[in-house]
Amino acid sequence: MVCVAHSISQHLPISQSSLTLLSSLESFLGTFQNDLSAVSGHISDLQQRSKDFDARLRSRRVRSDTICSLLHPFSNNLLKKVAQPLGELITTITIPPQLATTLLDTPISDAWIPAIKQLEALIESISAHANASRTTSDAVSVKAAKDLEGVAEGVRIAVSVLCDYT
Repeated sequence: MVCVAHSISQHLPISQSSLTLLSSLESFLGTFQNDLSAVSGHISDLQQRSKDFDARLRSRRVRSDTICSLLHPFSNNLLKKVAQPLGELITTITIPPQLATTLLDTPISDAWIPAIKQLEALIESISAHANASRTTSDAVSVKAAKDLEGVAEGVRIAVSVLCDYT
């Protein structure tokens, strides 16, 4: 790059400080131009990455739409096969709020007798589901029943300890 400050100084009488200032400005502008080129390159890279992401997103949407359209005829049947048995399982292995309130928030009394009977029936139901899941591949017999079997047995022990303690 030809030094602009030097060529100007040949034609006009300019002070040394002005020449130094012009030289600094020329250097600054050159650096700015290089930095601007680098930023332009980064912007181009980002634009390309954005186009790539957009293309991937469109591809996923097409695949998702295709899968949904393929599954749509089966969705009602699938819902009937899964939702109803799962709902029944959840109902049979869930401790009702009234039972939990009785066992957790009331002192041990005669009111506990029906609550303990209800808890025993619930624990037997959970055990039956857990045992059935060991022997069959029934959709209702799921891992949740196996997991709850240990918890239910712990509740049974805790209740019996409380009853023995009082």
